[in-house]
Amino acid sequence: MGDNTTVTHRAIRIDGENIYTQGDANNVEDATAVTVNNFIGETIFWIPEIGKYVAVLRSKRGLLLIGALIVLMFLVDVVLQALKPKKEDVSEIQQETESETTEEHEIP
Repeated sequence: MGDNTTVTHRAIRIDGENIYTQGDANNVEDATAVTVNNFIGETIFWIPEIGKYVAVLRSKRGLLLIGALIVLMFLVDVVLQALKPKKEDVSEIQQETESETTEEHEIP
């Protein structure tokens, strides 16, 4: 890469004027350090330990867990929809209730 190339890497350690970086897709830090003068950016926020959870979710076990949760949510939705009374049933019940109420109030 040329001297004017900008790359996005995570700063993993600072040693005096040198900042050692590593790309998220790399297993090791970059071979050469970036100087403080060439470093662009700042930490806005971080969530401690979040990388461990992301790594688990990206593994086979994590992907299976995500898939199982999606299937479970779908099944719960199907069951809830099956247990929920349909609009036609609710209308029939309301009509029956209204006719029974009307019959009770009629004077013989």
